[in-house]
Amino acid sequence: MTINNWGLKREVRINKTKYYNGNLAITLDCYDEEYGFWEPYGNLTVNFEEILPEGYAYVDVNNMPSAEGFIKEYELGEFADKLKTSGYCVYPLYKFN
Repeated sequence: MTINNWGLKREVRINKTKYYNGNLAITLDCYDEEYGFWEPYGNLTVNFEEILPEGYAYVDVNNMPSAEGFIKEYELGEFADKLKTSGYCVYPLYKFN
């Protein structure tokens, strides 16, 4: 899979885990060609105190602006018609496959 953030394309892989409150957490690793290993790239999701149903997570469009396009391109999930405002950013809720 490839993601393009801030004009830089990177090969990434997905890691599925959970936040401390049990909500779905999805992180991405990228491949470092110079050293030949995978390293952390960023968080695809963001966590709030709200307990979400299994498979749902807010997408971190603040720190990963191409996140929604990435999710749609690879058919990872769909928008769940809910938004959450935190500070100056509005995070979309997604139901992940």
